[in-house]
Amino acid sequence: MSILLNRESRVLVQGMTGSEGTFHTQQMLEFGTQVVAGVSPGKGGSRHLGLPVFDSVAEAVGATGANVAGVFVPRHSRPTPSWRAPPRGWTWWSASPNWSRSTT
Repeated sequence: MSILLNRESRVLVQGMTGSEGTFHTQQMLEFGTQVVAGVSPGKGGSRHLGLPVFDSVAEAVGATGANVAGVFVPRHSRPTPSWRAPPRGWTWWSASPNWSRSTT
């Protein structure tokens, strides 16, 4: 993935405060990924894992310059159009459609 992501990639994690978002954000941070913020509606203004949390992607991008997103939000909670394609000019957009992480 070095072609899509590099040291300048600024990662935003949607659903960062949930269990899957927390797990994957911790993994990214441990591997040196530049995670700059999380988005969890209703939790804006707080911090999680030492990172700022915003209520919307627009707020997070405006404040941090994020250009990459990872999405860890249950399917039933996703509004349909905004989850199908990345915002214009974004480098990469990754969604986790099923939570099937193995614990073995």
